[in-house]
Amino acid sequence: MSIKKLFRRENWPALFILALAAGLRIASLDLKPPHFDEGVNGLFIDRMADTGYYAYDPGNYHGPLHFYVLYFAQALLGRNLWAIRLPMALLSVVAVGLTLGFEKIIGRNAARWAALALAVSPGAVFYGRYAIHETWLLVALLLMALGVCGLWKNGDRRSLWALVGGVTLAVLTKETYVIHLACFLLAVPALRFVELFSPSETLPWPARQWRARDLSLAIGVGVAAVLLFYAGFGLNPGGLKGLYQTFALWMETGQAGKGHEKGYFYWMELFGRYEWAALTGLAGGLALLWPGVSRAVRYLWILGLGTVAAYALVPYKTPWCILVMLWPFLLVFGHVVAWLGRLLPRSFFARAAAGLVLLASLVSCGWLNFHRYDDGDEPYVYVQTFREIHRFTDPLFALVALDPANSHLPGSIRLASYHPLPWVLGDFTAVSYHGENGPATEPAAAFILVDKEKAPALEKTFARPFYRRDLRLRSGQKPIVAYFDARKFAQVFSGPPDFVPKREKDAAP
Repeated sequence: MSIKKLFRRENWPALFILALAAGLRIASLDLKPPHFDEGVNGLFIDRMADTGYYAYDPGNYHGPLHFYVLYFAQALLGRNLWAIRLPMALLSVVAVGLTLGFEKIIGRNAARWAALALAVSPGAVFYGRYAIHETWLLVALLLMALGVCGLWKNGDRRSLWALVGGVTLAVLTKETYVIHLACFLLAVPALRFVELFSPSETLPWPARQWRARDLSLAIGVGVAAVLLFYAGFGLNPGGLKGLYQTFALWMETGQAGKGHEKGYFYWMELFGRYEWAALTGLAGGLALLWPGVSRAVRYLWILGLGTVAAYALVPYKTPWCILVMLWPFLLVFGHVVAWLGRLLPRSFFARAAAGLVLLASLVSCGWLNFHRYDDGDEPYVYVQTFREIHRFTDPLFALVALDPANSHLPGSIRLASYHPLPWVLGDFTAVSYHGENGPATEPAAAFILVDKEKAPALEKTFARPFYRRDLRLRSGQKPIVAYFDARKFAQVFSGPPDFVPKREKDAAP
C-alpha cells in the first residue's frame, strides 16, 4: 500500500487507533521500576553477550526468541530499561494492528471496535510495557486465528502462512502453546455440536488457493526456525532436548502452584476488575447461539471460553496470562457492537454504550499504568518492584555520574530475594550477593542492603558513619534498609549521617 492510500480518509480511524495504542504503550516507558522477571531476563541477556547465544533452559518455561530480540535491542539502544521494553511495546501495537486485520472476517466496523478495545485494555497496555514474553504469545494467537478464519473464508496462501507462522511463534515463545493448540482444535468439534442445534450463516467452502508445496514450505520454515533458535544457532545443540523436557517440569510447577496458586474464578475476577470490553464480549457472545450468526465469530467465542476454562484448571496463575484470554472476547465485543448498530433503529445508542465501556477502560488504563503502576492493591501489579527502589539506586547512580570510577565501589546485598537488583546494578563491578544470612561482621562495602529486622545487629559492627534509607523492594517482602558510607556518599546526601558509631560520638567535642 502506498503512503497516499494509507492516509486516505477511510483509514483515519484505524490510524488513530494505532497512534493511541502506541502512545499509551511508549509514553514514559521506563516510568515503573524493573519487574522481578525483567531483572532475570536482563541477566540472561547479559550472559548472551559472553556466550553469543541463549542457552535454553527447560526449567525456565520460556522459549528463546524473546531473549534474542531483547539482546539486539540492548546492543543497539544501550543497557537500560527503555531499550529492553521498547520491542514489547511495539509488538503490543502490532497486536492492535493484527486485530484490525480481522476486517475481512468480521467486518471493518467490528474489527475497529475490537482494535480500539485492545488499544485501551488496561492489561494489554500494562503488560505491553514490560519486557516479558506474554505479548509474543498474544501476537502468535492472533496470527493463528487470522490463519484459521482466513482459510475458512478465503482458502488463501496468506492465511496458511499466518496459521503456520502463529504456531511457530507460539512454540518459540512459551510452553503453554500446547494449551492453545488444544483449544484451537477442540473448538472445532464444539462448534460443530452447537451447529447441530443452531446453524450459523450458510457459506460455501472457498476454493483452495494453496498447494501442497506451499504447506511444505511453510512448515519447513517454521521447523527450521524452531530448531535454530532452540539450538542456539548451532552453538547449543543440547537445547533441543528442552523442547520435550520442559513439559514434565511445567506439569509439576503448574499443579504445585509454588506460591502462585489462585482460585478457579481468578480470571473472571480480573475481567470484572479491569477488562469490561472483554467481559461484555464474553457475555454478549450468548447472542451467537442464535441461528444465522457469523460462524467465525462463534468459533472465536467458543475458543475464548475454552481457553479461560483451561487456564482456570491450572492452580499456578500469574495475571499477565490474561493477555492470551482477552483477544477472542474483544473480537466478539466488536462484532456485537457492529451488529447492534445495524439492528437498532438508532445505531447511536449502540456506539454510545460501547464508547462508555471503552472510556471507562481508558480511564482505568491511564490510572493503572501512569499512577498506580506499583500499587500492591492492584491485582495486575504482581511481583512488581516498588518505586522506593530509587531510594537505594539513585544515590549510587548520582555518585557514578560524578565519577565513573565509583562504579567499582564494593557493595553488599544481604537479601533472600533481590531481583531485579543484579541486572539494575550490572555496571557495578564489585557487588556481592550473600542472601539473607551474610557475614555477621561489618562488610568492607560502600553500600549495603539488609532486611530491616537484621539491621540493628549489623549496626553494632559498624566502625564508620552511614547514611540510612528505609524502603521496600516489592509486596510480600520484608522492609529493608540501605546503608551508604558517609565518607563516600557525602557528595550526594545533604545533612549529617544517620548512623554514627558510638565511639565516634564519644570522641566528638
